[in-house]
Amino acid sequence: MTNAFQNFNMNLCLALALLALNGCGLESPSDIMDKNAVTAGQQCDQMKSIKVFKKWSEVSDCYDKTVLPIYTKTNYPNPDLIELLYAKYRVIHEQMDEKKISSSEGDLQKKQAIVYVNNIFSQRAAVDAEEEAASAASYNAIMQNYNANRPRTCSGYGNSVTCY
Repeated sequence: MTNAFQNFNMNLCLALALLALNGCGLESPSDIMDKNAVTAGQQCDQMKSIKVFKKWSEVSDCYDKTVLPIYTKTNYPNPDLIELLYAKYRVIHEQMDEKKISSSEGDLQKKQAIVYVNNIFSQRAAVDAEEEAASAASYNAIMQNYNANRPRTCSGYGNSVTCY
């Protein structure tokens, strides 16, 4: 074996090993962005649990500074829903700071806010799917009409006929 061939094999093996360890790069940018946002949100929550933040509104400030930009300054779909969710969190956190609701009630309201925002997202996805299906059906109808009504030219040669 030549030295160049051995180097090629070593580099190929190294590249395959790195791909295997990396999951062949199957994570999409939005998956990575979601993980970063979740991690940032967990860090904000942790700051409250270890008493760095004294108020829940400080957690909302942390979300606004760390989590929201991950979603709103990128091409993430429906950033307005993320903003809506964190606006709801802010209201809940302020009520918790003012002792209008308990932290367990606040947790319940946050879960309800997530369900509410997910429902809006699902409604939008359904509308998008309907519009896409209608567009595809319209295109298919136009193409069928075109194919049915277009003039055909046929030519024969021997035992075969070709039409176009």
